[in-house]
Amino acid sequence: MKLLMVVVFMGVGVHLSGKWLTKHTEILIYRVMEKNSGLELIKNYFLGRAKRKTDIGLFEFQIDGGRFDCMVFHGHKQKIKGFEFKLSREDFLNEIKTQKFKRYLGYCHNFSFVCPWGLIKKDEVPPKVGLLWITTANEYYGYNKNPGSPHAIWMKSPKFLGEIPNDIFRRIVLTLINRVKYRKDDFF
Repeated sequence: MKLLMVVVFMGVGVHLSGKWLTKHTEILIYRVMEKNSGLELIKNYFLGRAKRKTDIGLFEFQIDGGRFDCMVFHGHKQKIKGFEFKLSREDFLNEIKTQKFKRYLGYCHNFSFVCPWGLIKKDEVPPKVGLLWITTANEYYGYNKNPGSPHAIWMKSPKFLGEIPNDIFRRIVLTLINRVKYRKDDFF
């Protein structure tokens, strides 16, 4: 994989494993790199919000066969926010088509899709589900205000989904306790 990344930077055809890489291959590799930087920007946004002392965040939270890309627990409000990161339109459209996101709704008080700026449109998001666009501050402001730092824009605020049933809430708390015990560095 690292050699393939070098190919993108060099911008020339490179012989690899008996095959010449074409421009099409180079474009696909570049897209993978763009997705990774988009994910890094999204994660940096959430890590930057971790300064609030009452919130606890966690990437890749698994429970009952489902996996949130991020969960944030608001201590003073005692509310759980679930987030699903989308880095491509195809991934988002597949999520909507299969209704996969609905299995998350019973495990949080509100749920949002998070994506790079402009990837998902507000009217494509289901009712009660939020949409958060992430971009760099210099792209948003048009000048180098905190260059490269993440900036978020709520395109659609998530709505309250209802209370989480007590048995599910207990399972979430027990899962968190277990994760703290074995993987405490996962929290932010």
